Amino acid sequence: MKTEVQLSLDSFNTASPLRCRAVPGQNAFKNNCLPCVHAKNQGHRIFCTRFSRPVPNGQKYSLKEWKSRRVMFLERDGHRCVICEGKNVSPIHHIDLDPTNDDPLNLVTLCNFCHARAHAELQRAGGAKWVQKVIEYYRMQRNVAGIGERG
Repeated sequence: MKTEVQLSLDSFNTASPLRCRAVPGQNAFKNNCLPCVHAKNQGHRIFCTRFSRPVPNGQKYSLKEWKSRRVMFLERDGHRCVICEGKNVSPIHHIDLDPTNDDPLNLVTLCNFCHARAHAELQRAGGAKWVQKVIEYYRMQRNVAGIGERG
């Protein structure tokens, strides 16, 4: 059983950008932090020496700060999928597929079906551009109609 991780050369460069984008409350999670130069293994836990905090074993979406930001994006989009306007929303989709890029323009609310379809399309040639085009088109249509706007 393999227990070691092969790190990239950037993992040893203290000048390289932080994988958490210096926002550990939203982006500090085991899979993201493990290759970071500031991650130190302490027994069965990982500790971030840069921010003096333990790194959770879970994924990003279990982090308290992410959950509060997720609510903000759901409210912005009127608790509806930006593509089909369905109310069965759960995922917040990162348009650029970078889970650390939580810029509000990079995040959209999708229902489970549209989110799964978006990721399926991403496997096809030119799929990323198509998904972004569809999301932007429907987001624009909703803004014209005044859906999801806050007053």
